[in-house]
Amino acid sequence: MIDYFRRTMKHLKLLPIILLLSSCSLIGDLLFPDGWGVSEYTVNCRDIYKVSGTSIGYNVSDRKYYLKPQFTTDKRFSLESLKYYDSLGTRLHFIVETNGANPWIPDLVALDWRILKIEAITLVELDKSHPVNSSVSDLIYLRENWSRDPIKLSEIRYGDAMLQKHWVDKSFPTKDTKDVGLAQYSFVLEPTGNPTVDLDNIEIHIYTAFGDHFIARSETKEQEENEKDNNSII
Repeated sequence: MIDYFRRTMKHLKLLPIILLLSSCSLIGDLLFPDGWGVSEYTVNCRDIYKVSGTSIGYNVSDRKYYLKPQFTTDKRFSLESLKYYDSLGTRLHFIVETNGANPWIPDLVALDWRILKIEAITLVELDKSHPVNSSVSDLIYLRENWSRDPIKLSEIRYGDAMLQKHWVDKSFPTKDTKDVGLAQYSFVLEPTGNPTVDLDNIEIHIYTAFGDHFIARSETKEQEENEKDNNSII
C-alpha cells in the first residue's frame, strides 16, 4: 500500500510538466502551422566566375570523379554573364529551407563553363576497339552532382553544360579557391560500362564558347606510386 502511494505521488509530480509541454505543443501548432520555426530564404546569385582551367578531381567522401575548375573573378564578365543568362530565362536563385531563425547561409555564385564539346582519351588499353590514346567519349557520362540526368560526353552540345552552382563561405574561406562544397556541385564523370573506363587513366579535352581548350590529364596509379617513393627518398 505504501509503495502504491509513493508511485502515485511520483506520477502526480510529473503532471504539471506534462501539461506545460502539451500546451507549448498546441501553441506551436497554432503559431507555426507549416512547422515550428521553418523558414524559406531566396538566395540570389551574387556573381558569375569565368572558368580558366580544369583538372580531374576525386571526392573521397562520395568516391566520385569530377571536373575540378579553376576560375577568375571579373566584375565586368560577371555582369555580362548575369545579363546573358537572365535573357535566356535561366534560374539564378536558390531556395533554402531552414528550421531556425537567422541561419548561416553562404554566398551563391556560379561558374560559367559554356562547354561546346568534350572529348575523352584513354591512356591505357581497354579492349581491341579502345586501344591506348583512342577516344572513349562514348563510354563516360557527365552529369551535375545530385542530378539523375547523365549525358554521354560524345553527345554533349552547346547548352548541355553551362553553369555550375558554387557556394562561397564568407566566414571560413580556404586559402586557394575560397569554396564550400566545390566538389559536391561540380560536373561528375562516370563510366557507362562495357568496357569500363579507368578514370585514373584518361585525358579530357574541353572546348568552350569562349574559345578555350582545357586539358585535364589524370595520373596513372604507377605514377602516383613513383611520386610516393620519390617523396619518401627525399
